[in-house]
Amino acid sequence: MRECSRLIIQMRRRLGKPELTLIDILNPVLFDDVVLSVQAISGYDADNKTYKAGSLADHMGTTLKQLCAEATDLLFMNSSDLKHNDKELKLKEIKKI
Repeated sequence: MRECSRLIIQMRRRLGKPELTLIDILNPVLFDDVVLSVQAISGYDADNKTYKAGSLADHMGTTLKQLCAEATDLLFMNSSDLKHNDKELKLKEIKKI
């Protein structure tokens, strides 16, 4: 949960969108921004090509896959926890990731 929170905070800063939610970042258009945000919270050093917390970067990949699976399940179940205007479009976006 903390990792997801750190990612959302970094994405909001990066994109300048304080209303951005976790489901919003599961969009293929934002893939590069997600990668750069994960690098930022993992302490990536571009000069040396090293991470301060390399395991965090690896774990974020797994966490994002789990989020995609959970979001897909919630969309299929028409859950009230996951409100989205166009269910079919969001499912297609998540599957592209």
